[in-house]
Amino acid sequence: MPLEHVVNIAVADDEVRKRLAKRAEIEGRAMMPTPKLFQNRIDTYKIKANRAFTHYRPAGIVRDIDGIGTIDDVFVKITAIFTK
Repeated sequence: MPLEHVVNIAVADDEVRKRLAKRAEIEGRAMMPTPKLFQNRIDTYKIKANRAFTHYRPAGIVRDIDGIGTIDDVFVKITAIFTK
């Protein structure tokens, strides 16, 4: 089965930090030990993800989604890709 979609959920770094902090609070976990280490984690993700986006974008299958909003809002945006 050929790959039809690659989903890129775009969210600013500050929003990622807020969400992870909230998740850690809810789950009773500690946040990343230092801001530098946390930023390194984000940067590593971006490098790896961008390799995939760069590879698949010429094929026209990368779908960029604005990841700002509630979980339900983002879910609706993502599912819309698959119902077209």
